[in-house]
Amino acid sequence: MNYIEKFNYDLNTSASIRFESWKEYRAQIMSFIKIHVSKKVDRLLVIGCGSGNDLNLAELKEWTKQLIITDVDFISMNRSLDQYQMTEDQVIIKRAEYSGFESIRFFDTFMKDVLEINDKESLIAYLESKLNSLQDYRFLEEEFNHNDIVIISPLFTQLAYSQVSDYCEMLLNLHYSPVLTKVIKDTLIDMMPNIIDRFNQNVLDFLKKDGQLIVLSDIFEYSIPSIFGSQIERNISYPDKMNAIYDKYKEKYGMGLGDYGLWSLEQISKKNREAWLIWPFDEKRKFAVKAVSFKINK
Repeated sequence: MNYIEKFNYDLNTSASIRFESWKEYRAQIMSFIKIHVSKKVDRLLVIGCGSGNDLNLAELKEWTKQLIITDVDFISMNRSLDQYQMTEDQVIIKRAEYSGFESIRFFDTFMKDVLEINDKESLIAYLESKLNSLQDYRFLEEEFNHNDIVIISPLFTQLAYSQVSDYCEMLLNLHYSPVLTKVIKDTLIDMMPNIIDRFNQNVLDFLKKDGQLIVLSDIFEYSIPSIFGSQIERNISYPDKMNAIYDKYKEKYGMGLGDYGLWSLEQISKKNREAWLIWPFDEKRKFAVKAVSFKINK
């Protein structure tokens, strides 16, 4: 298991607990998706399936002749079938690494390489030379133009940045320069828009003419309990109020990766519907998630 697989596997480890605690959240997601399914479709593709805790795979299968689930983590995808008492002949399982970092073996020598770099300019040059080689990265090209519906689970914030942040913590534990560690994070943040833009275009290419894209993206994180969390939970059912909260938040903190991913899609497709949901991630944290559908006209 390589680092990217292990990172995603660790995200899915508390599957049974989350499967139960996310029941209401999962039902809300499925209700949002159902609005867009007027008849049984030929192919429905899931990006970032994980353990299937946020998407009811059995229900999705009822809406499509072929259900294709994808993730970097095979173990979690197989677990998702067990959770819904489904068999492999009911679903097509495909492993996919969405960021391209695996294709360039980014993490294989990352620690060794960085520990040998002692100045800002050399560090930025190293990172840019690695990441610029991803410009033409594509995944699951055999799925291009074949799918009626594509669903993306919350993963804009997981497209490499979280993994690199983990490595930065390891570097600090090895007494690497905090200043240079921040340079790594800042450089990656600067390059994340290109990574997300490329990912979004890749996903749109999966769709047939007049296909539909449904995206779940985590926008706010809040602790339990908190004043900000109480404000979110009071207003989650009122889109105008939630959008006003979001505008103030963005004005103060700037655009995050989750909202950038949605903004990027709005530049190349037509937004259809949206809704705000509460994702009860664990006992300490919740997320405000934006569910958005896009209509594709090729």
